Amino acid sequence: MNTLLAIAYRCHFTASILLALMGLVYLRRREFMPYHAAALGQPWEQLEGPARTLCLASMRIIGSAWLAMAVSLAILLRHGFRAGLRWAIYGVPLVGLTLSIPTLLAVLYVRSKTRASPPWPPLAVLVVLFLTGLLLSILA
Repeated sequence: MNTLLAIAYRCHFTASILLALMGLVYLRRREFMPYHAAALGQPWEQLEGPARTLCLASMRIIGSAWLAMAVSLAILLRHGFRAGLRWAIYGVPLVGLTLSIPTLLAVLYVRSKTRASPPWPPLAVLVVLFLTGLLLSILA
């Protein structure tokens, strides 16, 4: 693997770790995040049972999806990207971008339409890492 592909690999691997960490945070929560309370205009304690169930279920779906994507990307990186397979070299960042860009846009939409301050910087870092990896892969 040449130097540019090695750096691209590190970008994608770092993004996968960040994605897994974000997924684990969402999976471990027992109530929604503080920015969710700000967006809804009410604290967790004031939500009724069905609303709590729906919020936690949504967070678990998101957390599971992020974790599954991170594991999948790690496998693709290990067995496809490192082997220099062309489909993996371009597929890994494209898959990462199809998840990270819409998620970032959704979070920024919530930020623009509510008083919430969702943590958008980690999502922006994901986008930058996947874009950087894609650009380096193209240049390699």
